Amino acid sequence: MMFSGCGPSPHRGTIIAKRHEPAHTQSVVIPVIDGLVPSSIPLTYAIPDMYLLTVKLRRTGEEQTVTVPADEFVRLKVGDSYRVP
Repeated sequence: MMFSGCGPSPHRGTIIAKRHEPAHTQSVVIPVIDGLVPSSIPLTYAIPDMYLLTVKLRRTGEEQTVTVPADEFVRLKVGDSYRVP
């Protein structure tokens, strides 16, 4: 009998990189046609701070990048064990 809870978690790995992407805005221009007159509408939206960890999974060797809260990002270090949700 094999239990799924036995052995290493398929989602546990080691943090191999950390990256903070500061908040910023991004703009795009959307073309529109009003009757026969083409024009465009600029659209700007805010992108919040992103805190990213790259984790190398122990079981598969695959690398996954996950977004984490700022406090977790500060607390964790490269080389720490991490369970990818």
